[in-house]
This record gives sequence, structure tokens and C-alpha cells, in this order.
Amino acid sequence: MVGIFEIKRIHLIVLAFSLTAFEMSVFCQVVLDKQPCELCLFSRYTHLVVAILSGLAIKYRSKISVQRLVSLALLASLGIGLYHLGAENHWWAAPKSCSTVLPTQEELASGDTSYLLKDNSPKCDEVNLTIFGISATLINFFLSSILFWFVSVGYALNYGRNSYINCSCGSK
Repeated sequence: MVGIFEIKRIHLIVLAFSLTAFEMSVFCQVVLDKQPCELCLFSRYTHLVVAILSGLAIKYRSKISVQRLVSLALLASLGIGLYHLGAENHWWAAPKSCSTVLPTQEELASGDTSYLLKDNSPKCDEVNLTIFGISATLINFFLSSILFWFVSVGYALNYGRNSYINCSCGSK
């Protein structure tokens, strides 16, 4: 298939976008000093896995098993992105290790401020980074959604084309 949905081109695009997402998250941490939360790290490393698998898919493009792994990794990226977006927007609870813990009534009444020194790591249920006023989590979710859609459509088009070429439809 000629065009953007040719298998090698699909994987090159996915590789480029996944590596860019990974590199941008590392850049934000190292250069901008924005410490990632637990779910941000899961997203970061899922993008790295997608990039590695896309590179393998370019090398072994006839292997359907590698294409399936790319699809599963993109689905995982999409799922983590959705979960993180939901936690950030308080649609559901974030993991306990990654959520804001308010002081109890007793801690407030006692005058003890030691609860303020508890874990200061970034929380998954708070917006940690915005880009042009948009949450980085939302941008990550949209990127994962678009890549998953793009790969799914590309694979479907190529599967249909290959099935048509390989069948003996109407030939004697």
C-alpha cells in the first residue's frame, strides 16, 4: 500500500512520535525540573517500549507477532494515559502512593506540623505540568489515542490488501 498507511511508514511515524514523547518527558524532568509522578513514569516507559517495538517492526516488518506487540504496547499506553487523565481530573481515585493526602482533623487540632513533611513527591491527582495551558496528561492521552487509531487503521488496511492479493478470488 502506497502512502501514509504503508507498514514501514506507519512504524517510522510511531517510532518518531513515541521517541519524541519519551524525550520530552525526560527534558521536562531534567531541564525544567518538573518531577514526574508515578503514572507519568509509567507513561514515559510505555512510550519507550512502543518506540523499541516500532524499531523492531521496521526491521522485521513481515512478522505479524511484532505488529501485535506494537498494538498491545499502544493499547497499554492508551490505558495508562486514560487512567492518569481520570485520576488527574478526579473521575476516580489515584493510587494511594500517588494521591494527595489531606491532614486529619486530629493533626490539624494538635498543632503538630510534621504531616507537612510527609511525602512531597508529585501527585497523580494534581496537574503537574501544562503546555500552552493544556495538561501534559491530556496531551499524552491524545497522542496515545491518535497513535493507536493510526496503527489500527494502517494494520486493517494492510491486512485487507494482503488478504485480497493472497486469495484466489475469481481466478481459475
